[in-house]
Amino acid sequence: MTLSKSRHPHTLATLFLPGLIATALAGTAAAQSTVALETRQDRLQALSTALLQRDSEDRRQARAFATSAGLPLRRILADERVLELQRIAPGIGPVFYITNNIVAADTTSTDEVWPGGSAGLNLDGAGMTMAEWDGGAVFPDHPDFTGRLTQIDTPAEVSGHSTHVAGTLIGAGNAFIDSRGMAHAAHLNAYDWNSDTAEMAAAAAGGQLVSNHSYGVAAGWLHIGDLPPDNWWWIGGAADTDLEDPNFGYYDSESQLWDQIAFDAPYYLIVKAAGNDRSDYGPPDGEEYTIIDQDGNFVATSTLPRPADCAPAGYDCLPTHSVAKNILTVGAVDDLPGGYSEIGGPSQVVMSEFSSWGPTDDGRIKPDLVGNGVFLFSAWPDDPYYALAAGTSMSTPNVSGSLLLLQQHYENLNGPGQYLRAATLKALAIHTADESGPAPGPDYAFGWGLLNTLAAADVISGAGADHQIIEAALLNGAQDSYPVTVSQAGAVLTATLVWPDPPGTPAAPALDPTDLMLVNDLDLRIIRGGSTWLPWVLDPANPAAAATTGDNIRDNVEQVRIVDAGIGSYTVEVGHKSTLLDSLPQDYALIISVDPPPPVSSGFIIDEDFSGGLPPGWSVETVSGVSWTIRTPVNGDPRYDNLTGGTGQFAMVDNNFSHRTVTSLRTSVLDLSAAEEAVLRFSSRFSMDTFESINVDASTDSGGNWLNVWTWQGFNPFPTRYVQDLSNTIAGETGVILRFRFDSLGETQGDYWQVDDIELEIFGGDPPAGDPPGPPSGPSPTDGAVDQSTDTDLAWSPGTLADSHDVYFGTVNPPGGSEFRGNHPGTSYDPGPLQMGTTYFWRIDEVNADGNTPGPVWSFTTAAPSSEMIYIDGFETAAEPPAKGRWTATVGVAIADQDDQPEESVTVEGNWSDGANGSDSCTTGGDGRCSVSKRNLKQNTPSVRFTVTELVKPGATYDSGSNTAGDSVVVSQNDIDQVPAAVDDAYATDADSAVSGNVLDNDDPGNGPSSIDSHTLPADGSLSLADNGTFTYTPDAGFTGEDAFTYRIIDQDGDLSNTATVTLSVGGSPPPPPPGDLQLDARPYKVKGVQHVELTWQNFSGPDVDIRRDGGAPTTTANDGSHIDNIGVKGGGQSYVYEVCESETSNCALAVATF
Repeated sequence: MTLSKSRHPHTLATLFLPGLIATALAGTAAAQSTVALETRQDRLQALSTALLQRDSEDRRQARAFATSAGLPLRRILADERVLELQRIAPGIGPVFYITNNIVAADTTSTDEVWPGGSAGLNLDGAGMTMAEWDGGAVFPDHPDFTGRLTQIDTPAEVSGHSTHVAGTLIGAGNAFIDSRGMAHAAHLNAYDWNSDTAEMAAAAAGGQLVSNHSYGVAAGWLHIGDLPPDNWWWIGGAADTDLEDPNFGYYDSESQLWDQIAFDAPYYLIVKAAGNDRSDYGPPDGEEYTIIDQDGNFVATSTLPRPADCAPAGYDCLPTHSVAKNILTVGAVDDLPGGYSEIGGPSQVVMSEFSSWGPTDDGRIKPDLVGNGVFLFSAWPDDPYYALAAGTSMSTPNVSGSLLLLQQHYENLNGPGQYLRAATLKALAIHTADESGPAPGPDYAFGWGLLNTLAAADVISGAGADHQIIEAALLNGAQDSYPVTVSQAGAVLTATLVWPDPPGTPAAPALDPTDLMLVNDLDLRIIRGGSTWLPWVLDPANPAAAATTGDNIRDNVEQVRIVDAGIGSYTVEVGHKSTLLDSLPQDYALIISVDPPPPVSSGFIIDEDFSGGLPPGWSVETVSGVSWTIRTPVNGDPRYDNLTGGTGQFAMVDNNFSHRTVTSLRTSVLDLSAAEEAVLRFSSRFSMDTFESINVDASTDSGGNWLNVWTWQGFNPFPTRYVQDLSNTIAGETGVILRFRFDSLGETQGDYWQVDDIELEIFGGDPPAGDPPGPPSGPSPTDGAVDQSTDTDLAWSPGTLADSHDVYFGTVNPPGGSEFRGNHPGTSYDPGPLQMGTTYFWRIDEVNADGNTPGPVWSFTTAAPSSEMIYIDGFETAAEPPAKGRWTATVGVAIADQDDQPEESVTVEGNWSDGANGSDSCTTGGDGRCSVSKRNLKQNTPSVRFTVTELVKPGATYDSGSNTAGDSVVVSQNDIDQVPAAVDDAYATDADSAVSGNVLDNDDPGNGPSSIDSHTLPADGSLSLADNGTFTYTPDAGFTGEDAFTYRIIDQDGDLSNTATVTLSVGGSPPPPPPGDLQLDARPYKVKGVQHVELTWQNFSGPDVDIRRDGGAPTTTANDGSHIDNIGVKGGGQSYVYEVCESETSNCALAVATF
C-alpha cells in the first residue's frame, strides 16, 4: 500500500483560549489532495486577528513594565544571545523570548539526498518555502540568500542569530561549501518573534508547510552578563523555597495555542528548539543576583543558593512552548561526520552539554528528535560574514530544513501540491530516527533519536513494498486494522502512530502538575495469534530509566517495535480509549516498516588502547615536523593528561604551534577478505584552528594508494568518540591499512591531536585470529630513577592482550633465569625490603595463549644512607558543609624526622581518588604541617581519598616503611569537625568550707561528649576533679582570698579545647561576672580560602580592649567596636574561642567562631 488517505465524514471542532475566540464549525472533509482545502483557513485567520489584538496590548504592558523597572525592552546579552520582553503573565511572571551546515547535513544524512548524494534524489528545496521566526531580521544582503529571502515584517534590527539560523535552513554555500543550508535552493519567509503566534496562524492559513523556531521562553536562571546583581536573574519564583521554575515542563496557554494552530492546519509542522537550559548553572556561591517575582516585579537581590536549572540530573527543563503536543521539539547532539552507521550503534551519537531534556510535567516524551547543534558554520551579518555557533537553535534548522526536503521528495513522486500531513511528516521522522541514547527506545534526552533524512526518504520511495504510509481517521468506537507479512526470519517490524491531538487544557499554575494534556488517547498494538506487542513507555518518576513497553496514556506518539520478528502474518491495530472528543473522528498517521535483520558482529580486529606502547606491526610515518608518540598521561595536566575521554596511555601529535607537520600513525596490514562490513571507532581530542586538518585514510593495497575516509578541519574543544562505517571502503579487501594523519597544510598554527581506544569491528566471516601480547610500558619507578625508597613496589602498564606477567627482578643486568620471580595476574609486584644505595634491574614478559612478549629491562637505584629520614606522622581531615550541591574536602599532613620532630620544607605530593581525581601538593611549614583541598565536589559524592605518593626534600629520604600513619586518608562529606571550647568559671565559699560544681556545664563539647584532658592545682587548697567535670575544692585552713585552677577538655575525636580558668573566692563573694550588657559576636568567613574572623562588640568602656584567641597572648586594640583576625590558614572544621576584655577592668565577654 503506497498511501491511504482515508477520510470519514466528520464534524470538525476547534478549541480556542477563553477570551479570544469561542466558536465551532461543522463541516465535512472528503478525500483531498491540496493543503488549502484541508486547512481550516477561516478559523486560523480569526485566531490570527484575535492574537494580534492581544499582542498589541501585551506589548503596551511590556513597555510600561520595562520603563518602570528601568530596563531595555530588548537587549543583546554578553554571550550574544538576544533577550526581549514579550508580555507580563500575572501569576507566571515576565515572559522573555531568548535565542537558544556540511557536517550537520552529514550528521542527519541530509547530504545523501542532495544533488550528487548517494540516494540520487537531487533534493535541494527548489520551489519550496520555509518560514523562520527568530529574534530579529535576517541580513538581507548576504550572498547565501540572494533572490531567496523575504522579510515579511519590519524588525527593528538585523540579528546574527536569525541570520545564522537562516543560513542553516537555506544558505547556498557559494563561498564556503561548509555553510550550505539543508534546503539550499528553497525560499525563506522570515519574521521576527514579536506576534509570532498570530503570524503563525496566518501563515498556516496561507499553506505554510514547515516553520523553524530557534528561540524559547526564558525560565529559571537567566544570564544577563552585567555586573552583579545583574549578572544573573532568577525568574523562577520569589520565595526562598522556590528552587525550580514551574515553567519547566508546564503546558501553558501559549502551548495550547500552538497546538490549536497545528490542529487546524493539518499540513503545517512547527519545529521548535528544545532550549539550552542544561548549561544555566546560576551564579557562584555568594554572588548577589536579582529576583523577579511571578507578577513581573523586581522584588529583591539575594545570595541565597539555588540549584542550577535542570538539577540535579539534567531532566525537566523544557520551558513552555517546547512541550506542545503537535509540534516537533528538537534537541542538540555533537557532530557525526559520515552520518549514522547502523553497525556503529547508538554510542556514536553524543549528547551536547547544553540541550534541554524532558519530561513534560505530565510525563510526555520530549524532545521528539535530536539534530546536530554543536559548532555549526553558517551565515553571519558581520565581517567575515560567517560564524560558528552552537545550541538547539542550530540543531532545529538542521532538522526543519531537512524535513522540507522530504516534502519536496513526496511532491516529486505524487504530483504538484501533494504533500504529507504534518502528523505524517512527524511520524516519518520519528519512525526512521537513528537509535540514540544508553538503551533501546525513546528517552527524555534524545527523544526518539537522531533524524535520518535518507532513511525517511527511503520510506517515501519504498512505500507500498516494505513500507506503508497511512493517513486515516479513526471513528469513535472503531478499531482500524492493517495486515503485515514478515517473510525473513530475524526481520525488524516497526509501526509508528502520530495524531494531531486537540489542544489540552492547561493545569492551574503550579510546580510540576501531572494533569494529562492528552485529549484523545489512541492505542497502537501489533498482534499475531495470541501475542500482543505494546508500545514504548517511559516512567516520568524515574526519568533516567530505560524505556519499557506498556500502555501509553500520555503521548500522541506511539511506536511498537518487534526485533527478531518471526516469519508470518501480523496485524497492526489502531484503536482508542474512552470516547473521542465530541465523538468526532480523529485523524492519524501510521508508518509501518519491515526491515532486514541487523548485522551480527564477528569481533574486533583492532582493539587498541596503547597500554603496551606502539602496537606490534604499527608504524609512524613522518614527512615533516614532529611525529606521533605514545604518551603516559600526566594527571590533571591541561595538555598532557589523556583528554580523549579514555584512560592510560594514548597516541599524540604535539605540534605546539611550532612545526609544519605531516605525520601518520599507521596500523599493521589487515586481511578483511571475509568481512562483509567494518566500522571504525576512536576517541579523539584536538586543539587546532582552521589551517590544519586531521584525517583517517584507508589503503587496500598495503599503503600504495590512500583514500580519505574521515577528516576534520576546525574547532572541537570536547573529547569525542567518533564512529565511521568503512564497509564500502575496506570490507572484503586484503592489504588494508588505516592511518591517522595530522597535516598542518604548510602552516604552524596547529597545536595537538590525541587519539585513544581505537576499535575496528568486523561483521561477517570468522572472528579475528588471536595475537600474542604487546610489550609492557609505563614502569614505576620510571626507568633510571634514583633515590628510591627501600620499600619500593614495582608497577607497570600491561601490554595489549596480556593475560598474565612473568616478573624478573634482581641486581644482575640483564635479569635472567635466577631472577625469575614467578608469573603474576596483576600489574604490580612487591620485591620486599631493599638495600640502600643499590641499583636493581627488572623486566616484565607479557603472556597469553598465543605466546610471550619480552619487555625491556628497566632499572632504579635506592637512596644512599642518609642522616635524615622523613615520614608521615599523621593526617587531619575536614569538610566544609555542602553549598549549592558542592562541598570541599581538606587533608592536613604532618611530617616528622627520625627523631619524631616536625620537618619543615617537605613537599608532599599525592593524588585524589574514589570520587575525585587529579594530583595535589603542599609544602610543610615550621610546624611540619601543610594541607591540600579538593573543591567543588558533588553532593552525591559521600567521600574522597587522598593518597601520598612522595615526600620530597633535598638530602632527606622518604621512609614509607616507617610510615605509622599509612599513605592515604578518606575525607567524608560528613567529616565536619567541631573543636570543643572551655569557658571560664567562678565559684565562692566561706573560709574552711568546701565548694563543688561541674566545670563542663557551660562548655562547648565540640564533637561530644567531652571530658577533662588536663588541669592545674590551686595554690591554697586541695582539688578533686573528675573526668566528667565534677569537682570539689577545699581551701586550706584559715585561708581567705582568691585561688584558681585551669583545665582543658577533649572531645571524642581527640580535639583539645582552649585553657579555661576557674576562679575560687574564699571568705567572700565571687568576682563579679562581666556586665550583662557586654555583647560580643564572632563571624567566620574566608578570603580566597584563608580563614578570617570579624569580631564586633558593644557596651565596652575604656579607650582600649584586649583580644585573646584560644587563651593566647592578648592583642590590644582601640575600643572602636570591631576587629578583623586573619587566621592565616585554609580549610575548615576548626573552632576558635575569642575573649574580649576591657583593658582597665576585668570585664570580659566570650564568643566562638566555627568554620
